[in-house]
Amino acid sequence: MSNQLVGEEKMKNPSVRVRADLLADFDDVVEESERWNSRSDAIRDFMASVVDNPDVDDDDGRMPPVDDNLAEAYEVLCSLTVNGFVTEDRVLSVLAQQQGMKKAVARQTLVIPLVKSGYAERMSNVTGDTAVKALQ
Repeated sequence: MSNQLVGEEKMKNPSVRVRADLLADFDDVVEESERWNSRSDAIRDFMASVVDNPDVDDDDGRMPPVDDNLAEAYEVLCSLTVNGFVTEDRVLSVLAQQQGMKKAVARQTLVIPLVKSGYAERMSNVTGDTAVKALQ
């Protein structure tokens, strides 16, 4: 791609150092997403969201997910996990009811993407029950 734009429209090539595992996880999210065609698209989109909404953050300064459905699911998860983990079944019940979807769909489209993007953590106990915690 040629960088023939002039003035403020000219594209820049910033360099960022990042842990290899974080980059690999980020690339997986981008690849699985239908929203972005490349890592650069995703980074530009994130940068634009920060510039367009610099004051949007929760109490501790963590930016909510850019995707509206994930942001809403993250808010619900935060409200359910006041101190620690909450059962995944409880989270899925609330999200499924709010979104008008089945629990399995809520897990695949909301909970798992929140975990993969670092907004939530899932943990199983010895009996096989799964719990979820919002990472704040």
